Amino acid sequence: MFVMRKLRYAGPFLGVLVLLGCASTSTTTSSYSPGEMGDHSYQQGDLDGAIHHYTNHLKGDPGDAARRYCLGIALERNAQLEEARMQFEQVLQARPASPEVQLALSHVLYRMDNDVEAEEMLGRVMVTPEFSTISPLDRVLAYGLLAQIAIRTEDPEAATLALDRALALSREYPAHVTDGHLRRLLNNRAMVLFGLGEFTEARDSYEKAIQVKVEAGAARSDSENYMACYLNYLARDFPRCREYFDQLADQQLASLGTTTEDPEFFSRNSDTSGVSSR
Repeated sequence: MFVMRKLRYAGPFLGVLVLLGCASTSTTTSSYSPGEMGDHSYQQGDLDGAIHHYTNHLKGDPGDAARRYCLGIALERNAQLEEARMQFEQVLQARPASPEVQLALSHVLYRMDNDVEAEEMLGRVMVTPEFSTISPLDRVLAYGLLAQIAIRTEDPEAATLALDRALALSREYPAHVTDGHLRRLLNNRAMVLFGLGEFTEARDSYEKAIQVKVEAGAARSDSENYMACYLNYLARDFPRCREYFDQLADQQLASLGTTTEDPEFFSRNSDTSGVSSR
């Protein structure tokens, strides 16, 4: 039985695709044009300011597709999804073959719960020659978004296929994919396979996600040890299940040891009322 609804997934994780033209090269704000002011505000994280300046710039230069795209990005990041959609659709009229714009619009459609249109747009752009020309990370994120749509529409086979393609690209271009992206891909794959009852494969993906975290210098959490123990139990790999259980127990004992060093611990956590009463 497929139990997709009951699981938590690591997503959505498709990052906003930012046009390189959104980076300002000026050094003094006094010489900025409205478009450059928009770039500067965006780079400073001032989304309201970026939206204001880009809007003013486009009043004087409505044909500037690059800055209109930047306005769409700022609007989406500011959760103004309908406005972002309108801007991206206008950019597509000038740049109908742009995979970056189509991907950005598909992400907005996904966030607006319009899964059908988002999936259709992703499908169209992924089969074009232009798709192979965008950065490896953007392609990974596109497959990640496709997987998120499949997860939300409860199509685990399509989700697994999209995640496998994203992971294959990640292995091919490791320098382009962050540890965070890789972990979310692996975690999502583990949870999809868990929902399908493929416990051994789910365990393998989950342990790979943990390994990425540990290799980056972070320690495993209690919850990660617990989940790895549980998945190994379901996969009937009891020795590995016990390894995670022992580590979880060691962490709990260490925490307990630190807690009980407090001389007031027992008096605060024990009911001693009435001990001397008759």
